Amino acid sequence: RIENVPFLYYQDDFNFCEGLAKIYSPTSGKYGFINDTFELVFPFELYGAEDFSGGYTTNTKNNLYGIINQQGKW
Repeated sequence: RIENVPFLYYQDDFNFCEGLAKIYSPTSGKYGFINDTFELVFPFELYGAEDFSGGYTTNTKNNLYGIINQQGKW
């Protein structure tokens, strides 16, 4: 467990892409993103999150599929 991250999560291998890594919360069953200092920058609201590429990622939230940027805008 990483001390700076105050939530239950798991990810076998943090894969940082463009400074962010997706992580999964078994408690909520959803994904979020952390930065390279392990701060949660995207809350656990996403289903099926993908790694960032070119400043964007594809995600599913509230049964909607879309593209999100690194600032969290859909």
